[in-house]
Amino acid sequence: MISRFEVLLSLRVSHAYYGGEVCEDFEFVLPGESARIMRRGRLLSRARDGVLRVLFEAQEDGTPRIPAGDATLRIGLQLRTPSLLNVTDPPPSVSPEVTLYRNRTSKGALDAGERRLLVGNGLAHRITRATRPVTVTVTSDAGAAVQIDALTDANDRPSITLDASTDSLGPFSVVEDYGGGDTATVLYYRHPELQQIGVSAVVEVGIPAAFYTAAPSFEIALGARVETLRYYLVVSHYADLEFASLTVTDAGDLVSPIVFTRATDAALALDPLKALLAPAAEPRLALFSSTTPVPRRALGRKKIQLNASLSPLIENLPQPGPDRADANMILHISK
Repeated sequence: MISRFEVLLSLRVSHAYYGGEVCEDFEFVLPGESARIMRRGRLLSRARDGVLRVLFEAQEDGTPRIPAGDATLRIGLQLRTPSLLNVTDPPPSVSPEVTLYRNRTSKGALDAGERRLLVGNGLAHRITRATRPVTVTVTSDAGAAVQIDALTDANDRPSITLDASTDSLGPFSVVEDYGGGDTATVLYYRHPELQQIGVSAVVEVGIPAAFYTAAPSFEIALGARVETLRYYLVVSHYADLEFASLTVTDAGDLVSPIVFTRATDAALALDPLKALLAPAAEPRLALFSSTTPVPRRALGRKKIQLNASLSPLIENLPQPGPDRADANMILHISK
């Protein structure tokens, strides 16, 4: 008998930094319980070119040989390129945080990400305030109270301990109630295996029967960091008129060019980099800043150029790469 497999669902991460295309900076991780669900449901996973596809074994009529039965598949996303933090807004979660995505509102799409603290088998929840009395309630994802601790000045302690070794995996919360409607909530996600691996995000996908006839394509769309692009020019051996004629222009975008303004001497005097780059009369410092924030992108912009007396001096100025935590570019210019 020849086995036939069809796509049950797919998952990808896209990024505005890559022009909205697939971001291959994450590795898909299937923890133990997901592997067991896939074995029972005759499912396979294939990751290629930044896309994870889950396949099901189909019968001749296209129906599943063994339906998953509304199981929830858990997928971890492990960040492989730490420099992605520099170009992403909001940045991906890093330990101890994790971002949780679920398809609860609509089965065919992921809800907005929810940031939680990723924990293992034991939890010592540090109470966020010194105010007492306080009632601390550990609540399951379904809203049931798992544990309640009432703390007063008499039995005060800075934290509560929850032994979660026998509890189910996944999200839960700790609510601190100080009375009079004054509460504080901390969101947690329990998964010892994914905590040990160190994942940035967790995707929980509920699998209804409809997926077997119409496979959804799930996407996590990350935004690019947007910031002011600055060019610090450390200029040596330029006459006053030549120095004054320096400009930075965007000659590559004729529709929506980036506009740069030159900082005044008074503004430069307040810039902390002035004392580091040009503390004396020579060399001199010029600063050109974009008038609007500029999104980071992998494909560099062409013809952002430095001009002297309106003639191009450098036709393609360098732009911040993913290794840079800011968009402050420093260039040394000399005659």
